[in-house]
Amino acid sequence: MSDDDRELVTRTLAGDRAAFEGLVRKYQGLAAAIARGLAGHEAEDLVQEAFTQAWESLASLRDPARFRSWFTGIVRSKSIDWLRHRRASPEVPAGPGGPEPETRETPGDRMEREETVRRIWAALDSLPHAYREVIVLRHWGRLSYEDIARETASTVPAVESRLFRARQALKDLLGPDLP
Repeated sequence: MSDDDRELVTRTLAGDRAAFEGLVRKYQGLAAAIARGLAGHEAEDLVQEAFTQAWESLASLRDPARFRSWFTGIVRSKSIDWLRHRRASPEVPAGPGGPEPETRETPGDRMEREETVRRIWAALDSLPHAYREVIVLRHWGRLSYEDIARETASTVPAVESRLFRARQALKDLLGPDLP
């Protein structure tokens, strides 16, 4: 993974635009999940801004193999900056992003699933920022505890504690009938 990133970054810096497109394809879903989890409905614009900043700042990346961590930091920063400056009340995000898998569900099943997703995202949105951030980075970003600690300028024990508290808060908000 990091060797692949190293190669794509090196090729991009050498002028290969297709290599940067490879990084975009590889990390677009992760970036959307992080931005949606932190900033909701503004995710698409924030991801675009993050990729633009990554393109413009790529030469400052010291270790090309660490592109993922560096880039998720950009997405996180863009999302947090947006949260600090937003004027309107937050909207409930539709979900973690990406196309819905095709299934043969009834309209009732679909409505129930959509309601469940809405409840989960509303519960996430109601969490304190520090809790929401670690949940999103861990479960949608699939980052390790060490990477989350590095991204949030924290320690692994602090990340573990926040995740535990965030999960407990979600259980309290969602009740026993939801995962």
